[in-house]
Amino acid sequence: QAEIIRHVDGSTEVEPDEAIALMFNTCSPEIARWAARQLRRQYWDCFVEPSPLWEWPQVPTLVIGCSRDELTNPGPMREATERIPDARYVELECDHSPMLSQVKSFADLLIHFAE
Repeated sequence: QAEIIRHVDGSTEVEPDEAIALMFNTCSPEIARWAARQLRRQYWDCFVEPSPLWEWPQVPTLVIGCSRDELTNPGPMREATERIPDARYVELECDHSPMLSQVKSFADLLIHFAE
């Protein structure tokens, strides 16, 4: 639904106000404006290239979804988690960028998982 700016090199970007609405919508206004200024063009090759992995490695896996993310739907992430042996899915009540909008909750979650 975003107004995407497409460049001849195949990259895309969105205007800062669009980025704030999509990715930083639960951040403070100051953090959201700062974060939008940090964004660079997105290249999509990594999303369409086949993975060299034939199966998920046997490693502890934490999948974090964000219920107020306007860019990524957490539903497919929940479904994918069910196909990964011993993976854990956690959903935070925040935008696409929990490292900025839910700093303490996000850090606590990662620390607890690492322990």
